[in-house]
Amino acid sequence: MKKCVVKIIFLSGCFIGFPGLLWAQDDDTFHELQHVLDNLYEQMIPLCKPLMDVGRGIAGIAATWYIGTRVWGQ
Repeated sequence: MKKCVVKIIFLSGCFIGFPGLLWAQDDDTFHELQHVLDNLYEQMIPLCKPLMDVGRGIAGIAATWYIGTRVWGQ
């Protein structure tokens, strides 16, 4: 029983301390990743704009069709 408690405490310490040892939670790395994602977003939005416009057109036609069928059914 005592060995089990020691193992649990040891593993808990490893899981809590391991990311810190690997610098997995370094603030600079997080901000660099955020910068990369912001750049990707800024580059992709203009490329996706035509596809978003087509989607809005299809949604508008579908909404008009749905409302028309509901009104016609009444």
